Amino acid sequence: MMTFLEVLKIIGIVLLALIVLVVVLLVAILLVTCFWPFGYELIVTKHDAFDALARVHWLFRILKIDVWYEDGLQAQAKVFGKVVYDLNAEDEAAEPETDDTAETVSDNSSMAVSTEDKAEIVSAEEPEKSLPAEEERPKLTSAEPDIKTEEKSKRKRRARKKSFGRKLDEFFSKIDTKIDEVLDFLIDLPEKADELIDKAVAKADEMIETIEYYSRLMSSSGTEYVWEVTKKRWGAILKQFIPTKLDLKLDYRNDDPCSVVKVWQYYAISLPIIDMIPGKVEVTSEQAEENSYELDTKVSGRFYLGPILWHAGIWYMDKKVRGFIRRAKREGK
Repeated sequence: MMTFLEVLKIIGIVLLALIVLVVVLLVAILLVTCFWPFGYELIVTKHDAFDALARVHWLFRILKIDVWYEDGLQAQAKVFGKVVYDLNAEDEAAEPETDDTAETVSDNSSMAVSTEDKAEIVSAEEPEKSLPAEEERPKLTSAEPDIKTEEKSKRKRRARKKSFGRKLDEFFSKIDTKIDEVLDFLIDLPEKADELIDKAVAKADEMIETIEYYSRLMSSSGTEYVWEVTKKRWGAILKQFIPTKLDLKLDYRNDDPCSVVKVWQYYAISLPIIDMIPGKVEVTSEQAEENSYELDTKVSGRFYLGPILWHAGIWYMDKKVRGFIRRAKREGK
């Protein structure tokens, strides 16, 4: 009995150690996932053709996800260098199989070839027959014009006349149908106008209800608090995605001076953001006879999953925020 209890004790200790080990591994994986940075890169080029690449990698590139555009959208995910997802592979697998008609045609062609081979073999085995001498050949005699050819030509002329008459009948029938459609439209025009007016009134009522809904929602109690919390939490989330490096080179040429000026305006507006990000930015915009632009862009940065989940969880678990969401759904219904 004592030995049995000792065995159970050892088994329990081993199981407890395994459970603790599994829990420690899961916690370690969770901590590494939340606090090991994810790197991202965005590369966009436009010279002769447009190319774009978006890449996300994690933990010494053990996990790598690539989405790029090069003659079509393509995507690929790799773990330890092994492809675990390929968008093109799924598209190829989804393609329909070859038609059975092609197979039957190929089979028929092979059968035809085999029959021809057989015919050649039989003709080779048969003894060659001597051709008749020129004296023995019957001489061609001149005959009167063939009556059958004349009858065929007459029939062709009659068929042409009939086809021309048929085409005229089809043309006039189409004109009749178009005239009927126009008359029907004119007859139904008052009713259709009433329908259009009713639809316009219904749309106006919907717009008024939508405006009233948003006015009630935004004027309700707690809306200002929800707005401040949302701005704070989601602002912290968006800060995670601010690039750490930006390399941009744009050469824009256009014959319209207004377009050239707009490029400089957009560049001036984005200067405060550009100054916050390390890197090199070169923009040229000139007026030229030919319209063209060349672009080389590379944006890279990193983000942490832990802070994103933290801020999103605090925002969603806030009682006032959840009440506001429920109220918005109720008002929407």
